[in-house]
Amino acid sequence: MVQAGKFRPNTSAVLVPTFCVKKPVGCRIVHDYRHLNLAMILPAIPMPRKEDTFDAMSGSHWFSCMDLFWGYYQIKLRESDNPFTAISTPDGSFEYLGTPMRLSGSPWKFNRLLQIVFKDLRYVMRIYFDGIYVFTQSEDVADRVEALDRVLERCGEQTLLS
Repeated sequence: MVQAGKFRPNTSAVLVPTFCVKKPVGCRIVHDYRHLNLAMILPAIPMPRKEDTFDAMSGSHWFSCMDLFWGYYQIKLRESDNPFTAISTPDGSFEYLGTPMRLSGSPWKFNRLLQIVFKDLRYVMRIYFDGIYVFTQSEDVADRVEALDRVLERCGEQTLLS
């Protein structure tokens, strides 16, 4: 992740616990940001509901789903906040440069960015966390391709990786 520009070496004396959680296939590295999360003040803005996403897509003939690669990590942190994300690994201590998963503000911040970036495309897409769902009411495959092109073009303009 250092080579990908997602975190960098750190010399912070305060590190969050890191451990592995078993998944059906492999494991996931998890950082315990509970203490930092308790100190965060979050906006009182609701997150999207999957039911609203399904309602928006009802009656559509074509559906496509994209996952944004590196999701939350694409939201850059303020330089002064990077040390608060410091973790310890067998290879040394590191701090995140983008918003890490498990930080309580990450989903809200990422979703808010995506809502702004794609606000004029809501008639053909919905966002649910780091997923983009593209749909078209028309049976014409050309309309589907046009909707996908518009969404992917916007991802490219904003350097969002899908």
